[in-house]
Amino acid sequence: MKIGLYYRKHAFASYSIYRILLEKFQERLNCKCSPIFQTDFTMCKITFVMRLALQHLPPRLSQRFIIIAESDPPHFNEEFYNKAESYITTSSKIADEYPKSVLFPLFAEPKYFKPNDKQKTCDCVFVGKGSHPFILDRIKVVNQLREQGLIVHTYGRLWPKHEHSFPDVFGQNLIDAYCSGHLSLDLCDEDSAISSRIYQAALCGITTITEPRPTMMQQFWSEEELFYAESFNFVSETVKLLKDKSYLKVVGQNVREKCLQEYTTEDFLDRLLRLI
Repeated sequence: MKIGLYYRKHAFASYSIYRILLEKFQERLNCKCSPIFQTDFTMCKITFVMRLALQHLPPRLSQRFIIIAESDPPHFNEEFYNKAESYITTSSKIADEYPKSVLFPLFAEPKYFKPNDKQKTCDCVFVGKGSHPFILDRIKVVNQLREQGLIVHTYGRLWPKHEHSFPDVFGQNLIDAYCSGHLSLDLCDEDSAISSRIYQAALCGITTITEPRPTMMQQFWSEEELFYAESFNFVSETVKLLKDKSYLKVVGQNVREKCLQEYTTEDFLDRLLRLI
């Protein structure tokens, strides 16, 4: 079996889902997997990576080829899709519109992501870039939460300078970032694909507040495992939730148990191997 992995350099950092998936493939299938393509451009655009990756796919494929894709609809590449027998996505919008698409839940790795006993240093955490070409309100929402007196730690590029805004984190520092807060933020919109940050935070025992999307709501029970709020009341709902941190702790334990039962790397591979 040949496995093609196309990624941006920073996306293959320690404990990223790309690296973990490759390691698990090698372990489960007892084979050596090497990326067909990699880029040295740390901040290159996803469409640029896809265009270069296409050069490595022959026009007529003699072997089965399954693509595990960057799934936000604006990143979708139809030429890339047409090369594949199956196109695995976490976007219900793409899955609904393109018949070869297969909707998969994401995962996190319990070997790495787990609670720690360090003291909480903030109310809520967001892991991801600030300025985003398709999700416009991230900086505005975080500013509004801070104006309400909440301590919000952000980790990633393109955030305005602030004492609680930090660079990208990887490996154990990523786990420590999730565990430092009582609540994880998933700043997205109604068309966003499901993010790995929800599963990573969950295995750390931290629940998330996110935009209500059918795919997500089928996976996690509202108010028992995850919290859902539309953009117009996201700030007010977040402030309300943080008034009862003991409740958030219980919900965090619930969502961790759900992920351990259904959304680990092994569960993802089981689904993938059944598809293959």
